[in-house]
Amino acid sequence: MFLGAHPGSFIDEKSLHIKFNKHHSHYEWFFENEDLKKYIKNHAFFDIETAQYVDSMYRENIVTLNVALSLSNEEIKNIFLENIQKKLARRSD
Repeated sequence: MFLGAHPGSFIDEKSLHIKFNKHHSHYEWFFENEDLKKYIKNHAFFDIETAQYVDSMYRENIVTLNVALSLSNEEIKNIFLENIQKKLARRSD
């Protein structure tokens, strides 16, 4: 079941595994617990499409995680699409 997505680097992922180690089951799976649910509620994106937009923009240093978390899904989509338009415009120059 998809609970939410959190963009980040391999190092970010490792730090989350360390943080929630006592709740780790196996691979990318964790046992349900209040600490993890609270973290997901405050730091994840719940729409898969929005999560993909944020991940792409995060990896390209267009937006930070804190900024992305403060935006609506529509604002994230608009920033993502504006960035795509800029890339296409540069290619056509």
